[in-house]
Amino acid sequence: VLEAPEWVNVIPITKENEVVLVEQYRYGIEQPTLEIPGGMVDSDEEPFDAIQRELVEETGFASESWSSLGKVSANPAIMTNFTHLFLAEDCEFKGIRESEGDIHERINVHTKPLNEFLDLVDDGTIHHTIVLAAVARYLLKRQT
Repeated sequence: VLEAPEWVNVIPITKENEVVLVEQYRYGIEQPTLEIPGGMVDSDEEPFDAIQRELVEETGFASESWSSLGKVSANPAIMTNFTHLFLAEDCEFKGIRESEGDIHERINVHTKPLNEFLDLVDDGTIHHTIVLAAVARYLLKRQT
């Protein structure tokens, strides 16, 4: 069993209905991936505070319109943690505060129209399971 801190992820959607994505190299599969922003919850913070911080650190975008998409088990067979999922709407670029980012992350930021983002999920270009869980929760929320 691996003990890990809580994680957070967000589907950030701009006022132009584009999804803000991060591209970063993943050593496990030895290739870059296209994902939604996210990260770890520090021991002294709540998941909502962590995701607001991560969104700005990784992308330079911020939002005043947030909602929860629930939480999922990252890998309950071997891991103790959960990933808290969020939706941030009407995101605006505020500028990256480089001094606050993780020096080990090399992130390229992209924006894609929502329909194109969903096409990338559908065709397998976006394949990270936690991202797929967030998309499923987003689509279920959108139906109601």
